[in-house]
Amino acid sequence: MKSDFKEYQKKLESLEKQKYWSEVTERLAKSQKITEEITQTEDYINWLENFTIENKSFSDDSWLYCPENISIDDKDKVSKLNNFYDVIQVYANKNYIYATPNNFGKQYYVKHNNIGYEVGIMVGQGTTFFVKRQRITRKNSDFFIDFKLIRENKITARAEMIRNKLVALGNLIDDISNSVPVEAIEETTQKRLQLLKEKI
Repeated sequence: MKSDFKEYQKKLESLEKQKYWSEVTERLAKSQKITEEITQTEDYINWLENFTIENKSFSDDSWLYCPENISIDDKDKVSKLNNFYDVIQVYANKNYIYATPNNFGKQYYVKHNNIGYEVGIMVGQGTTFFVKRQRITRKNSDFFIDFKLIRENKITARAEMIRNKLVALGNLIDDISNSVPVEAIEETTQKRLQLLKEKI
């Protein structure tokens, strides 16, 4: 009787694990499909351009308590803000572009068709993704990541230069570690980085 119950428990645990991994795989496949939709066509960014004419600033929970005020298609697109943010973040990380911090999270700045967007994340009781339409001027234009580069997944000349300098820095550290204690290198590096952070 006990062995039957244990066998039943094992089968149940096995089924629960299978169900869990099946759901994880399904979510990953869905996320990948949305990512491809955002990066392989201009449908999403074109929708954003049109949608932000009337809704200049919104988040993925803006219509949480009034779903009747948004169309099904727009609601679906708004729900993909987290995927849009992820696409930007992956590209930015590859190119040594760092998010601008805000009080409750961080944001990136993206442009398309000479229209700017602040795309960010806020973390409080929950996690919220948001977009704000921004005006592009001569002064701030370079501050925005061109969405065309994100779609093409291009590594910029600036990123290549940074990568080369970081490789050179690594080689220099390797070279001096033969005669300088690692602790001294670490201490000096941390002090210098702290000074740089204070200047920012």
